[in-house]
Amino acid sequence: MIRLGNLPSLIFFVLCLFSSCVENKTGEISIIWKDDRANAISVPISSLAELPIDSLRNLFEVRLETRNTSSILGEQNIVGNKLIFEPVIPFSRGLTYQIIFRNMQIAKIKIPPADTNNLPALIKIYPTRYELPENLIKVYLEFSHPMREGESQKYITLLSNQKDTIADVFLNLQPELWNEQRTILTVWLDPGRIKRDLIPNEQMGNPLKKGELYTLSVSSKWQDTRGLPLAQSYARQFSVISRDSISPDPKRWILDLPGAGTTHPLVINMDESLDYFLLQETIRVVDENKKSIPGSFSISAEESKLIFIPINPWSVGGHALQVASYLEDLAGNNLNRVFDRDITTTPSMPDERNYERPFVIKR
Repeated sequence: MIRLGNLPSLIFFVLCLFSSCVENKTGEISIIWKDDRANAISVPISSLAELPIDSLRNLFEVRLETRNTSSILGEQNIVGNKLIFEPVIPFSRGLTYQIIFRNMQIAKIKIPPADTNNLPALIKIYPTRYELPENLIKVYLEFSHPMREGESQKYITLLSNQKDTIADVFLNLQPELWNEQRTILTVWLDPGRIKRDLIPNEQMGNPLKKGELYTLSVSSKWQDTRGLPLAQSYARQFSVISRDSISPDPKRWILDLPGAGTTHPLVINMDESLDYFLLQETIRVVDENKKSIPGSFSISAEESKLIFIPINPWSVGGHALQVASYLEDLAGNNLNRVFDRDITTTPSMPDERNYERPFVIKR
């Protein structure tokens, strides 16, 4: 390993194998990793100069190895005998960075490329149903790795009859609607075009048309937070049927009931496909004392069937499904109201927070 001495023009490469390493040995410049990303670099103070700490910070900078580049924005901290530089945006894999002190390059460091055998993938597109309503309000994209934010509009397209790209379909939200892990993105179709009698709807029409075939395409050029592109491009074809203008109603659901003393599943057959991710957080099973019954849910049949398996055997007596009112169908209709409604003619009704669907477990 080459060590930094007092030769300001010394140039070397630090190669760090992909890992969750924190840093190399004292006296060496090292890469600090966090969540598979080059999150910072560590530089021994002894490699710089015997100067006050504030002076060190003012004289130290990091640049991308290109011509006429400016300093990378970041935060500098002194930890023990090392200067830790953490850029605002993690270092990019495969690129080389210059370490500058007193306006001179004292070293350069290359961030190793990521493992191309572990490319990100688009796991699922929801809803999974082939026939979707004309007033479909949103889709979900689920990825295997955290993806780069703010770029979905460049890589997601909607084609009509497999050939014509439809413009201005998706709502350009900034920031985008990612989950905390940045693996699930919610993509909204423009509500202004879906709600009838609004200006966007009158001028451009509904994004989807009944009887047409569409293809949702996701480009392989989309990169994850490691700088790796998707393993392949993806296409999800679907057909469009009539508008859905009816709220979900738990009273219409058909329940396949288990027997008392067993841990057989409770099967909830809903009369339509519902929002996949809202289904996971809006329904619970309670006993006659309104106490939640521990167990696990699974979703199947194109998001139209919910299966609940209790941890403990079922007891004899009254039970109920408690359903939060914000559960939605594919058109954004929740249990209290439909999404596309005329507020001037629709009577105002009090909102219910939860709906209950009672059932009885027998011997």
